[in-house]
Amino acid sequence: MRILGFFVLLRFSLVLDTIDIINLIPFGIEYKDKIFGQEFNDITDSILISVRYAFFNQYYDKVHVSRHGLIILGNNSYLLSLKIPDQFSLEDLVYVTSYWIDINNTNDSISKIFYRKILLKNERNALSKISETVHKGYSKLAVQRMLWTFIVTWHQLSNSKNSTNRNTYQAILNTNGFYLFTLFIYHKLQGSQGSSSIHSQIGFNTGDKMKYYKEKMYFSPLVLTILNDSNIDILDQFVFHTSDNFSDIQYVTSTGLQVSSFRGSIYGRYEFR
Repeated sequence: MRILGFFVLLRFSLVLDTIDIINLIPFGIEYKDKIFGQEFNDITDSILISVRYAFFNQYYDKVHVSRHGLIILGNNSYLLSLKIPDQFSLEDLVYVTSYWIDINNTNDSISKIFYRKILLKNERNALSKISETVHKGYSKLAVQRMLWTFIVTWHQLSNSKNSTNRNTYQAILNTNGFYLFTLFIYHKLQGSQGSSSIHSQIGFNTGDKMKYYKEKMYFSPLVLTILNDSNIDILDQFVFHTSDNFSDIQYVTSTGLQVSSFRGSIYGRYEFR
């Protein structure tokens, strides 16, 4: 019995080292992901990124990861936990969120949050896969492959209301040196409510109370249907161009979800460190 228990523990450890799920970008310790520990606060300290990331023409070189499903851009200190999904738009808070939900992974041995920066010289295969996905949605803007990516994976997270429901999804920031893109990729969504009984939110916010995008079925059980939707004809995957100013609506998906598309001209490359 003791040997069997050791084998199960070892197998579980190996699974966490490298995790390959078909529609997700591979993640895990083997890919040099960092893990957002359960003992930490709801939001990480500032993470320095290796590119000046011009999200809607505002430059950022630091991000934070929230255990509740957000990538926050900028170096502000956040006194609030951002645990409970809030109405867009929010002033002075710049973020993307593939699935903002009140979760509780304290003492949860299953759920993990992984994040890492990817450079072309380090992970050519991963960036090639991301480049192919972006090209599906923006064939003219994504002619050049992606050169840099910041990827966060929320893996097997339970919500605060029902610990048996598990959600797995990714949010990915990318640039090919000319344009910026944000990807939302979903694998499993089983719950949309936290302890506050508020349903999850999806989208992004620029912090000026003018430019933001929110998925139309937010704050509703229907938000779970995004799992079977797409704006690039690849189920469970969404690509947004987030370089410049807002433009017209280009995509209307099968469930009526409107996905804003954004256009801008090429004015130089971004500065890499």
